Amino acid sequence: VPAQPTQNNGDNSAPASVTKPAESKGNTSSNTGSNQSQSSSNAGSSKPATTESADQPSTDDNAAKLQEAVRKGDYASVRKLADSGYSPAYLPLARYYLQNPSTHDLADSYAKKAKRAGVRGAQDIIDDLTALGYYD
Repeated sequence: VPAQPTQNNGDNSAPASVTKPAESKGNTSSNTGSNQSQSSSNAGSSKPATTESADQPSTDDNAAKLQEAVRKGDYASVRKLADSGYSPAYLPLARYYLQNPSTHDLADSYAKKAKRAGVRGAQDIIDDLTALGYYD
């Protein structure tokens, strides 16, 4: 979809600008060919065809979502990111679950995922669980 110029209507307070189309969800004409080729290559697969821009937010998007969720204390969103495989979300989630003895199993699980993913600080959570007697 070509960009559409906006009207200035003689108002000099803002320069004329070009309005960009809405963020692509993988359905614009420029993406159609690549989506069709992905669909045909997945014809025998049980997985649906996906595109990174449509179904998997970029790492930068996930980083911003994680930062905002942690800032707000929205650990349901942090868990959603972690469960989607976004490894930087494992450690804040493990720390959160470490606070309550009834969720130490989840702290252990996410700390071990973080350690496997090479996230710095994961061993500290495991050490804390050891000191609390979780592994006894």
